[in-house]
Order: sequence, then C-alpha cells, then structure tokens
Amino acid sequence: MRIGLSVIDKFGRGIAALLLLACAACGPIDARDQARVRKEFPLIRLQGVDRPNSVSTSFRGKVLVVNVWATWCPPCRKEMPGLERLHARLDPARAMVIGVSVENDDHQVREWLKQSSITFPNYLDAGTPSARELLRITSYPQTYIVSPDGRIIAQFEGARNWDDPKWLALVDSSFSMVADAKR
Repeated sequence: MRIGLSVIDKFGRGIAALLLLACAACGPIDARDQARVRKEFPLIRLQGVDRPNSVSTSFRGKVLVVNVWATWCPPCRKEMPGLERLHARLDPARAMVIGVSVENDDHQVREWLKQSSITFPNYLDAGTPSARELLRITSYPQTYIVSPDGRIIAQFEGARNWDDPKWLALVDSSFSMVADAKR
C-alpha cells in the first residue's frame, strides 16, 4: 500500500507540475485572478465623462478591458498610462479599453484624464445599483476582460503592467474563447 501511495504521490506531483507548466505557457492568468470567470458582465449604467452616457451592454461584439479606478488611488493612477498604450495597440473594431471611475465629481476626473493624456473612453459609476455593488468591488483598481458575448473572461485585482505583450495576446485570444464556448 505504501508503494502504491508513493507512486500515486509522484504521479500526482508530476501531473501538477505539467499543469503548472502548461498554464504558464498558455497565458498570464493565475488562479487568484479567475474569480467569477465566465459569468455575464452585469448591466451597468455609465455616466460619460467626455462622451454620452452609456450602458455596459452597448459594447457587445467587442472584447472589453474594463478598468474600475479612482483619481485618489495611487496604483490606479500608476497603471493608467499602460492602459492608454494598450488601448492604442488594440483594433478598435474588435476591442477597446474603457475606464469606470468610482468618483462623483466628473470635473475632477475629466481634468485628471486631460492632464494625464488618457484618451480611452471613461465613465463615472453613476448607476443605481452601482458597478461597485454589482461587481462586489472592495479594492482598486479592478480590471475585467469581457468577451464579445458579454461574459467575464478574467478579473484582476490591483495594478498590472499593461505593456506586457501577454495582455494583448489575452485580448486577441478572447475571440476564439467565445467560438470555443459556442461549440
């Protein structure tokens, strides 16, 4: 019996090592970042900072990188230039970055975006219920990758280095994830 358990234990560790290697090779998402994955992104009412009001479902058909942030949040401010560069690298017909500020003062948000040269669409979380409630956000920034069919592919808590090519690859692979899920 002891030999059998030893073999199973070694076999199990080998499988675990192979899975970890495969996951590392396949993509950037680690297990802590996969909470609520493949659930539908909720209908969120968005107040336009520099554009008309909208709802989250109006972006269906595109992959979305939805970043929930605040001007008073140092990690949020630090990652915004990287999100801007990601936005510039995306094909706007297929994918886009949108920001959702949790602040009430649209003037303050607009001024900060202008001073920071952030051009991707930004909105205020002005709905009732709010994005914070619907997504159960307790810390900032929070970023969601949303598939063209409106499902959450990945959720990330905290700032990321959006200049890393793995993020562009994740956005690009989101289209095939939708096709695979429909099969």
